[in-house]
Amino acid sequence: MISRICYRLGVAAYHASICLAARLGHRKAGQWVRGRKNLFEHLARIMDEDQRPLIWMHCASLGEFEQGRPVLELLKKRQPGYFYLLTFFSPSGYEARKNEPLADGVSYLPPDNPENARKFVELTRPKLALFVKYEFWMHYLEALKEASVPCILFSAVFRPNQIFFKAYAPVFRDILRSFDLLIVQDADSETLLKKIGIEKTMTAPDTRFDRVRHIAQSAFTHKGFESPGQRRKIILAGSIWPSDLPLLRRLNPGQITLVIAPHEIDEGNIRTIAAAFDREVVRSSRWEGPWPEEAVIIMDHMGQLAGAYRYADLAIIGGGYGRGIHNILEAAVYGIPLAYGPRHQKFIEARELLQAGAALSDSPEKLARAINELLKDEKRLKEMGAISKNYVHSHLGGSEQIVKAAEGYL
Repeated sequence: MISRICYRLGVAAYHASICLAARLGHRKAGQWVRGRKNLFEHLARIMDEDQRPLIWMHCASLGEFEQGRPVLELLKKRQPGYFYLLTFFSPSGYEARKNEPLADGVSYLPPDNPENARKFVELTRPKLALFVKYEFWMHYLEALKEASVPCILFSAVFRPNQIFFKAYAPVFRDILRSFDLLIVQDADSETLLKKIGIEKTMTAPDTRFDRVRHIAQSAFTHKGFESPGQRRKIILAGSIWPSDLPLLRRLNPGQITLVIAPHEIDEGNIRTIAAAFDREVVRSSRWEGPWPEEAVIIMDHMGQLAGAYRYADLAIIGGGYGRGIHNILEAAVYGIPLAYGPRHQKFIEARELLQAGAALSDSPEKLARAINELLKDEKRLKEMGAISKNYVHSHLGGSEQIVKAAEGYL
């Protein structure tokens, strides 16, 4: 009982802090608050009088949607008679996908409390609820259980240091038990769950493997990369933060054309990146034709990175010197070597690609030296790239397994 009260107080305090941040002018907090005004009226409007049974998929943010997308695509193809509702917790997910054509309706998720959860479930009456990777809202799960709605979490990863496995937090184990099925990415996660008595589990590959293969197979061209007689190696540094700049500054400018895709595309961040280099810096939006090989290129358009990796000889994945690396599979699918900082331990694919010999990871100084040497070794570049590509292809098919499991609850 005490832990339940603590959970509810914690969620309420978190929501209050977002509201306070919005009042103080924080942009994303403001979007979070404004997006939830008249939310149930918005839900009623997007559903209108559609009488189709409803399948609900919930994602925390944009990254989780990219994991959920292959499942949503396949499920909609195989089960076309349903209304598909997509919800987000974060503004970065909702704002990017509020007009997503795969879904029949897109909405924010109302804050998690018993009243909102019951009202949401009564209004939407889902036949199936799908949660992607890391969303554990106690009151929503309880409301779904009370309404006898099957609930599946997929593409999850669990680690021993998470609160679910602490003796002092039984309420969080109860949250996990609320799911009818927990689909995890690896055997270690399944073993952890079974140690705390959760048997309703299965293992399936991360759905992002299916997603990146689809992107790689889709048409994409970018004239900036297509320089006639290109002799330099192209390094594409994706989702770059200021903390990644010490590495990029140490790369040999005579060997490479360096292309940087910032994680945050705003004027302040672009200026910070540009100021880090003592040579010409070109913004992609202000340059016509092939890019100059001797310049640093900043890609300042959203939505191009995943397709652009196909032009790279090596990819540097940002975030590894900060909170954690970003999506490395978007690059690995093209069969190129990878490099990233040491903050990658939460990501199974980052650890496995490193162990397999497809990737490099170290401090900025050591990693820059390793990259500079690697670019001189054509044979090793190809060997590392082949390992990357084979790794991705050996992990395809997770979406099919998840959809087949979900159909068993319809």
